[in-house]
Order: sequence, then C-alpha cells, then structure tokens
Amino acid sequence: YPLCALAVSDERPVSTQSTWECCKVSCAVSSFGGWGACSKNCGGGTQRRTRSITRNASCGGTACPALFENRNCNTQCCPVACTVSAFGGWGTCSKSCGGGKQKKSTDCVAARLRL
Repeated sequence: YPLCALAVSDERPVSTQSTWECCKVSCAVSSFGGWGACSKNCGGGTQRRTRSITRNASCGGTACPALFENRNCNTQCCPVACTVSAFGGWGTCSKSCGGGKQKKSTDCVAARLRL
C-alpha cells in the first residue's frame, strides 16, 4: 500500500512516536479504444469497446469504473429473398371505358433471410 503521510504525535516531551498512514489511491483507467465489429450484419447486433486499468485503487480509494461499453449496431431489417407464386389472373378493370387499370398479383410463398 502506498504510504503518504507521516503522523507525528508528541504525547511526551522526551519521546516522539511516528507512524505511516495508508494514502487513499483511486483507480485510474485508460481511454476507451475503438468500437469492435458488430455481432450481426442486419437485424440488430451489438458492438463493444474496452479500456484497461492503469492504476488499481487502494486504501479505500475510489473503485474502478466499468471497463467496457456496449452499443446497438446494424439495426436495419435484414433483406428477405422471396420465392413467389405464379401471377393470378387479371382483376376487374377500374373503369368501364376511357382507360382504366387492371391488376394481377403474386404472393411470397417461401421467404428466407439474405445475410
């Protein structure tokens, strides 16, 4: 333990007693490093960055803070590849004359994530 202060007491004029007292030393840490790679390419992953202890606490000094931080990353939805059904038949025309519109549709019958 670090010794820092000499305490002197003169209880008797002919004798002096001295003792070393333990100095409080607070923890010290480095700056955070860069963020690590994201754990996922899409759909919400996490990243972590760390720091290290440069001086340990002793003699009742302040304890060390957290040595890592996490944050969310790549929170966008993952793209989906669909296998689609054949198109259905044409729907009813939106107008009886003068240029209406018709629609036909298809459905996604098998979806898988593209990572």
